[in-house]
Formats: sequence, structure tokens, C-alpha cells
Amino acid sequence: LSLSRLEMKPYLRPGTEVDLRQTIDSVIDSLGPLAAENGIVIERDFIDGPVSVPGDRDELFQVFENLLENACKYGQSGGRVTVSMARVEDGQDPGIDVTIRDYGPGIAL
Repeated sequence: LSLSRLEMKPYLRPGTEVDLRQTIDSVIDSLGPLAAENGIVIERDFIDGPVSVPGDRDELFQVFENLLENACKYGQSGGRVTVSMARVEDGQDPGIDVTIRDYGPGIAL
């Protein structure tokens, strides 16, 4: 449903800057009880300092909340979820790479 709503909107380049590190920290904090309930430890491997990116904070929060919630629900109990963030220097388009990794069994193909 959320994806359908997003796909129906015309794309407009975000005009505001969001601190991605702070946004993801907020998501991790909000999912702390779920992670604890499932025996999961969420580890952070972040860039130092603020990380400003163009975007909508609420939409970014929702994206990372969905990804981390799934990692906590379906990761291996007693395991961990790692959230890492790195700067990417790719020619003229520098960016931020965010990786969310769980150590669960995965999805059979």
C-alpha cells in the first residue's frame, strides 16, 4: 500500500536536506524493543558526524524502518543486524551507501 502511494506521486527532487545518520539512529532507537524481543542486537558502523542528503525525513524513516523491522523479525534469534554507512565518491555524483545486513537464513529461491 505504501509503495503504491509512492509510485502514484510524480517524482520531485527533494528540496530539503535531511541528516541521514540522525534519521537512521531514530529508526534503530524506535525498533529497540522489537530487536530485544527477537533476541537481535543492532550494530552501527556509521560515518562520524552529520550526514546530509536531499530527501524527505518521513519517507526515509519509513524506508529504513521497514528494512530494519524485517531484519529484526526474520533474522536469527540471538543474532545481530548490522547497519553500515559509507561515503561513495563516484565521479561527479558522490553519495552515501547504507547497508543493512542480517544473518538469518534468507529466502529460498
